[in-house]
Amino acid sequence: MQVKNEHNIEKRNDIYASKTIARHFQRGGKYQDSKQVIMINLLDFNLFGFQEYISKTVTVLDKHRDFEVSSILEAYYIELPKFRKTTHNMEQKMTQWLVVIDGENKGEIEMAEKKNKILKDAKVELEYLTGEEEVRRLAELRDKWESDWNSYMDWTRKDGEARGELKEKKKITKTMLKKNMSIELISEITGLTKEEIKKIQQNLV
Repeated sequence: MQVKNEHNIEKRNDIYASKTIARHFQRGGKYQDSKQVIMINLLDFNLFGFQEYISKTVTVLDKHRDFEVSSILEAYYIELPKFRKTTHNMEQKMTQWLVVIDGENKGEIEMAEKKNKILKDAKVELEYLTGEEEVRRLAELRDKWESDWNSYMDWTRKDGEARGELKEKKKITKTMLKKNMSIELISEITGLTKEEIKKIQQNLV
Protein backbone atom coordinates (compact mmCIF):
# COMPACT_ATOMS: atom_id res chain seq x y z
CA MET A 1 0.00 0.00 0.00
CA GLN A 2 1.04 3.62 -0.46
CA VAL A 3 1.91 4.90 2.99
CA LYS A 4 1.57 8.53 3.99
CA ASN A 5 4.15 10.08 6.26
CA GLU A 6 3.04 9.47 9.84
CA HIS A 7 6.65 9.34 11.08
CA ASN A 8 6.42 5.70 12.13
CA ILE A 9 7.10 3.68 8.99
CA GLU A 10 10.11 1.82 10.41
CA LYS A 11 8.14 0.62 13.46
CA ARG A 12 5.13 -0.27 11.30
CA ASN A 13 7.39 -2.32 9.05
CA ASP A 14 8.84 -4.25 12.00
CA ILE A 15 5.44 -4.93 13.60
CA TYR A 16 3.82 -6.16 10.36
CA ALA A 17 6.92 -8.23 9.60
CA SER A 18 6.91 -9.89 13.03
CA LYS A 19 3.24 -10.81 12.65
CA THR A 20 3.88 -12.28 9.21
CA ILE A 21 6.86 -14.29 10.42
CA ALA A 22 4.89 -15.63 13.41
CA ARG A 23 1.90 -16.51 11.22
CA HIS A 24 4.01 -18.64 8.90
CA PHE A 25 6.07 -20.31 11.61
CA GLN A 26 4.42 -23.54 12.70
CA ARG A 27 4.29 -24.44 16.37
CA GLY A 28 7.15 -26.78 17.22
CA GLY A 29 8.79 -26.09 13.87
CA LYS A 30 12.51 -25.89 13.25
CA TYR A 31 14.00 -22.42 13.06
CA GLN A 32 16.08 -23.35 10.02
CA ASP A 33 12.86 -24.11 8.13
CA SER A 34 11.52 -20.57 8.61
CA LYS A 35 10.38 -18.96 5.39
CA GLN A 36 11.89 -15.67 4.27
CA VAL A 37 9.61 -12.66 4.62
CA ILE A 38 9.95 -9.70 2.27
CA MET A 39 8.29 -6.43 3.25
CA ILE A 40 7.71 -3.85 0.50
CA ASN A 41 6.80 -0.37 1.70
CA LEU A 42 5.42 1.95 -0.98
CA LEU A 43 5.92 5.44 0.38
CA ASP A 44 4.08 8.53 -0.81
CA PHE A 45 6.85 10.63 0.73
CA ASN A 46 10.64 10.80 0.75
CA LEU A 47 12.20 8.98 3.69
CA PHE A 48 15.92 9.06 2.98
CA GLY A 49 18.19 11.89 1.91
CA PHE A 50 19.63 10.34 -1.26
CA GLN A 51 18.48 10.00 -4.87
CA GLU A 52 17.81 6.26 -5.14
CA TYR A 53 14.10 5.55 -4.83
CA ILE A 54 14.48 1.87 -3.87
CA SER A 55 16.29 1.02 -0.62
CA LYS A 56 16.81 -2.40 0.94
CA THR A 57 17.59 -2.97 4.61
CA VAL A 58 20.23 -5.39 5.89
CA THR A 59 21.35 -6.34 9.39
CA VAL A 60 24.97 -5.64 10.25
CA LEU A 61 27.09 -5.80 13.38
CA ASP A 62 27.47 -2.61 15.36
CA LYS A 63 31.28 -2.60 15.39
CA HIS A 64 31.69 -4.28 12.02
CA ARG A 65 29.30 -2.50 9.68
CA ASP A 66 30.68 -4.33 6.64
CA PHE A 67 29.63 -7.71 8.11
CA GLU A 68 26.08 -8.64 7.14
CA VAL A 69 24.14 -10.95 9.47
CA SER A 70 21.83 -13.51 7.88
CA SER A 71 18.15 -12.73 8.42
CA ILE A 72 14.82 -14.16 7.23
CA LEU A 73 13.51 -10.59 6.87
CA GLU A 74 14.15 -8.22 4.00
CA ALA A 75 12.53 -4.79 3.92
CA TYR A 76 12.30 -2.56 0.86
CA TYR A 77 11.34 1.11 0.90
CA ILE A 78 10.16 2.52 -2.43
CA GLU A 79 9.83 6.32 -2.41
CA LEU A 80 7.30 7.24 -5.09
CA PRO A 81 8.03 11.01 -5.19
CA LYS A 82 11.61 10.17 -6.20
CA PHE A 83 10.36 7.58 -8.69
CA ARG A 84 8.15 10.15 -10.41
CA LYS A 85 11.15 12.40 -11.04
CA THR A 86 13.19 9.67 -12.76
CA THR A 87 13.19 8.82 -16.46
CA HIS A 88 11.10 5.67 -16.75
CA ASN A 89 12.40 2.76 -18.80
CA MET A 90 9.12 1.04 -19.69
CA GLU A 91 10.93 -2.14 -20.70
CA GLN A 92 11.77 -2.86 -17.06
CA LYS A 93 9.23 -4.97 -15.13
CA MET A 94 9.78 -3.04 -11.91
CA THR A 95 9.08 0.26 -13.66
CA GLN A 96 5.90 -1.15 -15.22
CA TRP A 97 4.57 -2.21 -11.84
CA LEU A 98 5.48 1.04 -10.12
CA VAL A 99 3.85 3.12 -12.86
CA VAL A 100 0.56 1.26 -12.32
CA ILE A 101 0.83 1.30 -8.52
CA ASP A 102 1.61 5.03 -8.53
CA GLY A 103 -1.34 5.73 -10.83
CA GLU A 104 -0.13 9.24 -11.76
CA ASN A 105 0.54 8.95 -15.49
CA LYS A 106 -2.32 7.43 -17.54
CA GLY A 107 -0.22 7.23 -20.70
CA GLU A 108 2.50 5.26 -18.96
CA ILE A 109 -0.09 3.06 -17.25
CA GLU A 110 -1.59 2.09 -20.61
CA MET A 111 1.88 1.41 -21.99
CA ALA A 112 2.78 -0.72 -18.95
CA GLU A 113 -0.40 -2.79 -19.27
CA LYS A 114 0.31 -3.43 -22.96
CA LYS A 115 3.82 -4.62 -22.17
CA ASN A 116 2.85 -6.61 -19.08
CA LYS A 117 -0.42 -8.56 -19.36
CA ILE A 118 -0.26 -9.69 -15.72
CA LEU A 119 -0.85 -6.12 -14.59
CA LYS A 120 -4.49 -6.16 -15.69
CA ASP A 121 -5.23 -9.18 -13.50
CA ALA A 122 -3.29 -7.60 -10.65
CA LYS A 123 -5.60 -4.59 -10.49
CA VAL A 124 -8.19 -6.53 -8.50
CA GLU A 125 -5.55 -7.54 -5.95
CA LEU A 126 -4.24 -3.99 -5.85
CA GLU A 127 -7.70 -2.65 -4.99
CA TYR A 128 -7.91 -5.18 -2.17
CA LEU A 129 -4.49 -4.27 -0.79
CA THR A 130 -5.05 -0.51 -0.98
CA GLY A 131 -8.62 -0.52 0.31
CA GLU A 132 -9.84 0.98 3.54
CA GLU A 133 -9.03 -0.83 6.78
CA GLU A 134 -12.64 -1.98 7.26
CA VAL A 135 -12.84 -3.30 3.69
CA ARG A 136 -9.60 -5.22 4.13
CA ARG A 137 -10.82 -6.63 7.44
CA LEU A 138 -14.08 -7.81 5.86
CA ALA A 139 -12.09 -9.42 3.05
CA GLU A 140 -9.88 -11.19 5.59
CA LEU A 141 -12.94 -12.44 7.47
CA ARG A 142 -14.49 -13.66 4.22
CA ASP A 143 -11.29 -15.51 3.33
CA LYS A 144 -11.14 -17.05 6.81
CA TRP A 145 -14.80 -18.15 6.59
CA GLU A 146 -14.18 -19.77 3.21
CA SER A 147 -11.14 -21.62 4.54
CA ASP A 148 -13.02 -22.76 7.65
CA TRP A 149 -16.01 -23.90 5.58
CA ASN A 150 -13.87 -25.81 3.07
CA SER A 151 -11.94 -27.46 5.90
CA TYR A 152 -15.17 -28.45 7.65
CA MET A 153 -16.67 -29.92 4.46
CA ASP A 154 -13.49 -31.85 3.79
CA TRP A 155 -13.55 -33.26 7.34
CA THR A 156 -17.25 -34.13 6.99
CA ARG A 157 -16.62 -35.96 3.73
CA LYS A 158 -13.73 -37.95 5.18
CA ASP A 159 -15.65 -38.66 8.38
CA GLY A 160 -18.64 -39.87 6.35
CA GLU A 161 -16.43 -42.12 4.27
CA ALA A 162 -14.84 -43.56 7.41
CA ARG A 163 -18.26 -44.21 8.97
CA GLY A 164 -19.49 -45.88 5.79
CA GLU A 165 -16.40 -48.08 5.63
CA LEU A 166 -16.78 -49.10 9.28
CA LYS A 167 -20.45 -49.92 8.76
CA GLU A 168 -19.56 -52.15 5.82
CA LYS A 169 -16.84 -53.92 7.82
CA LYS A 170 -19.29 -54.65 10.63
CA LYS A 171 -21.79 -56.05 8.14
CA ILE A 172 -19.15 -58.36 6.65
CA THR A 173 -18.04 -59.38 10.16
CA LYS A 174 -21.57 -60.46 11.09
CA THR A 175 -21.76 -62.62 7.97
CA MET A 176 -18.40 -64.28 8.71
CA LEU A 177 -19.33 -64.90 12.37
CA LYS A 178 -22.55 -66.63 11.28
CA LYS A 179 -20.35 -68.91 9.18
CA ASN A 180 -18.30 -69.72 12.31
CA MET A 181 -15.07 -68.17 10.99
CA SER A 182 -12.41 -67.55 13.66
CA ILE A 183 -12.07 -64.13 15.23
CA GLU A 184 -8.38 -64.06 14.30
CA LEU A 185 -9.16 -64.60 10.61
CA ILE A 186 -11.98 -62.03 10.62
CA SER A 187 -9.66 -59.48 12.22
CA GLU A 188 -7.01 -60.13 9.57
CA ILE A 189 -9.55 -59.73 6.75
CA THR A 190 -11.47 -56.69 8.02
CA GLY A 191 -8.81 -54.86 10.01
CA LEU A 192 -11.11 -54.71 13.05
CA THR A 193 -9.64 -55.49 16.45
CA LYS A 194 -10.53 -58.70 18.24
CA GLU A 195 -12.34 -56.66 20.91
CA GLU A 196 -14.50 -54.97 18.26
CA ILE A 197 -15.35 -58.31 16.70
CA LYS A 198 -16.26 -59.79 20.10
CA LYS A 199 -18.69 -56.93 20.73
CA ILE A 200 -20.35 -57.58 17.37
CA GLN A 201 -20.50 -61.27 18.25
CA GLN A 202 -22.25 -60.52 21.58
CA ASN A 203 -24.92 -58.52 19.76
CA LEU A 204 -25.63 -61.50 17.52
CA VAL A 205 -26.65 -63.66 20.50
